[in-house]
This record gives sequence, C-alpha cells and structure tokens, in this order.
Amino acid sequence: MRTRFVLVVFVALAALLGASPTARAQSTDPWMGTWKVNLARSTYKPGPKPTVAGTVKMEPMAGGFKTTIDATNPQGQPTHTETVGKFDGKDNPVTGAPTPNTTAA
Repeated sequence: MRTRFVLVVFVALAALLGASPTARAQSTDPWMGTWKVNLARSTYKPGPKPTVAGTVKMEPMAGGFKTTIDATNPQGQPTHTETVGKFDGKDNPVTGAPTPNTTAA
C-alpha cells in the first residue's frame, strides 16, 4: 500500500514538473510579440499592396508597452514608427509617422 502511495506521489510530481516549463514559457500578455504581415492573405482598401511585408513588434514596458512598426510605403520607401503608451486612456505621440493630411517627405 505504501509503495502505491509513493508511486502516485512520484507520478503527480513528475506531471507537475513536466507542465511547469510549458506554463512559464507562455506569455502573460499574448498580444506582445513580433508579427510579420502576410501579403498573400492581406487586403488593402484603398490603395495598392506594399511590395515588401511589414513587421509589427509589441514589447512590454513599465506600466505600458512599446510598439515598433517597420514597413514600406506605396512609393517603395522604408518607414519606421515607434510609440510608447501606458494604459491610462491618454493619447501618445508616434515618432516617424507623417502628420495627418500632409504629404510624407
């Protein structure tokens, strides 16, 4: 009887330890990470599709997050934008983005 109890405890402990690295590897914020645009599955309205796929990177920061976007505009020029935001409901500046309703330089 004691051998069976020890075996059950051993198996339970092994299962717990085996699942532990998997649980730790999962992000607490699943929307943090890096994504590359799949041009074949994307649609753009209005305007032409870019010729080079862009990349979006979301990183956790103290009290918020940082978003970095590297892409190509319709003229084929590379673009790079960054913003740092907090979960406080306020607007955040975006560096590298053209001013709305103007022609990008």
